Amino acid sequence: MASHGITPHVFRVKTLYRKLLKSYFNWFGLSRPTYLARAHQLRQQFEKYRNLSDQQAIESILQKAEAFEVQYRHPETYKSLTQPGGTMFQRNVPPPKETLLPGRPYPPMS
Repeated sequence: MASHGITPHVFRVKTLYRKLLKSYFNWFGLSRPTYLARAHQLRQQFEKYRNLSDQQAIESILQKAEAFEVQYRHPETYKSLTQPGGTMFQRNVPPPKETLLPGRPYPPMS
């Protein structure tokens, strides 16, 4: 699953970090200062173990962090307004192109 020359370990850590940030946003996104404080704490935790070289310790920490992410995943994640499931999804859908031809500005009446 490594992309662009990233090792599988780095890919796994980045993915976990991104998932945790999204989870924090789902829980604390309405209060921006709280979310930013939690994101800063998360970054400090990741930086604390950055230079760890013991493979067993790394695996243990990653498993605990992944279990934490699963346990505290928000049941109703934030969705952008225009994403599927968002409140504005498919509102004001543009008309079909065939109705926009010159000389036919409106759809035919049935």
